[in-house]
Amino acid sequence: MLYTISTVALLLFTVSNAASFTAQIDLSNVTNPEVSKYIFGMNMYQNYGLDDPYTGNYTLGRLGGNSQSRFNFSTNSANSGNDYYYINNPGDFTWQAFYEQANKNGLAFWTQIPAMGWVSGSTTKSWSFSQQKYGQQKSDECTNQPDGTTWCAKDAGNGVWVNGSNVVGNDPNDCSIRTSPADASAFVQAVRKLYPNASPIFSVDNEPTLWSGTHRDVHPVGSTYDEIVNMTITYGSAIKTACGNDCLVAGYSPWGWCGYFEDGFDHDAGFCTGGGPDYKAKGNIPLNAYYLQTVAAYEKANNMKILDIMDVHYYPAASGVSMSCDETSQTSITNRLNAPRSLYDYSYTDPSWINSVIALIPRYKGLINQLRPNTSFSISEYSFGGDTCITSAIAHSEALAVMATYGVFAATRWSKPAPGSMVTNGFNILTNYDGKGSNIYDSMPFAVNVKDSDVSKVSTYSFIAKDKSKMFVVSYNKDQNDQNSVNVQLTNNNDNLKINGDLKVYGVDKNGLSYVGTVTPNSASFTLSLPAWSIRLAVADL
Repeated sequence: MLYTISTVALLLFTVSNAASFTAQIDLSNVTNPEVSKYIFGMNMYQNYGLDDPYTGNYTLGRLGGNSQSRFNFSTNSANSGNDYYYINNPGDFTWQAFYEQANKNGLAFWTQIPAMGWVSGSTTKSWSFSQQKYGQQKSDECTNQPDGTTWCAKDAGNGVWVNGSNVVGNDPNDCSIRTSPADASAFVQAVRKLYPNASPIFSVDNEPTLWSGTHRDVHPVGSTYDEIVNMTITYGSAIKTACGNDCLVAGYSPWGWCGYFEDGFDHDAGFCTGGGPDYKAKGNIPLNAYYLQTVAAYEKANNMKILDIMDVHYYPAASGVSMSCDETSQTSITNRLNAPRSLYDYSYTDPSWINSVIALIPRYKGLINQLRPNTSFSISEYSFGGDTCITSAIAHSEALAVMATYGVFAATRWSKPAPGSMVTNGFNILTNYDGKGSNIYDSMPFAVNVKDSDVSKVSTYSFIAKDKSKMFVVSYNKDQNDQNSVNVQLTNNNDNLKINGDLKVYGVDKNGLSYVGTVTPNSASFTLSLPAWSIRLAVADL
């Protein structure tokens, strides 16, 4: 909900511990020539969120995730895999209803196409690890349910025998059937027939280096470099043919850090960033590099394009970040508010088991420029916190600003928050800041470099409309206790851009999203007041 604070009332929030920071906007240093509207997306997997109001002004809806790897579009049935007892649950979701609701709310579609080779094979509830067939297992669907519960299936085991070892030798045909590129083509054609102008992106499956765990009922052996690449070649070609080369193909959507470097076969052997048997067999080349160069070689040899977007998943590994709203631990708070730095900052070492510089976006942009130029980059699953806290709203909003600044083409958070959640304000400050649909992306802005005096406390980003008629400046105060200020300075102003009149200021804090008031600029600078744990967006006419 949008509310208003008067300028007089705002002054009452000033505290004696306020600190002053600077943000130098280098108008000559363009970091991204056009901000993509597709970064403001959400995962709305299966039936989750279909009937909820879209209180966030999202631009892209992804139908994806683990169960989507086993989705049979012709029966609207999927298998939950290791997420929930490897159960088929037909009938509680249809892709047609999903896209009808998304289209009604103005979202474009991202469709994950199953390519692992197996999808749900039944139109009634069924499961992969029957206790009657394969023996007693450590848990089943009725475990931890009250006695007499009738909705659960006691026979649906978790695939782990009572001695702790995995069930082996199960028949994948128990509740799954084979699928093929022809099925993928049919799914693409069905979606495009109903929504030819709203379905720009199709991705080739999901997190393949984890299949031997997530989907071990049908894929018990870890995926290999060649399997992952060949999957994109085969299914990417089928998707392109099915859409008449009028859609974008994304791959290979690794789950995270280890999946960037090594395949499932190496994961299962205990390796993460090098040294695994498949990694060595490929000449010590990381999986992401091998993927790009092999796809590029295939395209050159066959004179066809089968991949448009290099897609990854990114869940920050530091304690208290992903899907968390713990604001009782200072470590969790600090990790969450600093987590967006792992997207771009080469001076930031990730404080997790990774214990390394991640710099995700420039890392992948550099790899793409080296091995397969003109490939877009996307992050189709990520989370910088839970739904209900201000620190998550700040972290998510800054992550979006980083993606806009450094040229991410598409991004979809996991997953769509409940209506009215605090985190929606982190999106809306960029996508619906006045409550009337005004946003930073309709003007096709470019991003320029901003030099902050202390990015750990206050960080600032700037976007300028393509026609140079408007400038957006967004600042994030990560200080829990103190109101701060940031003096924003325009530098290297070769086009002699001038701010015409006062800037309008909008903000997010614990109370929600508001219109704050106006700020009068000097000749080449202006100052924003930043309450503790807050976001401020200044909108200037040029």
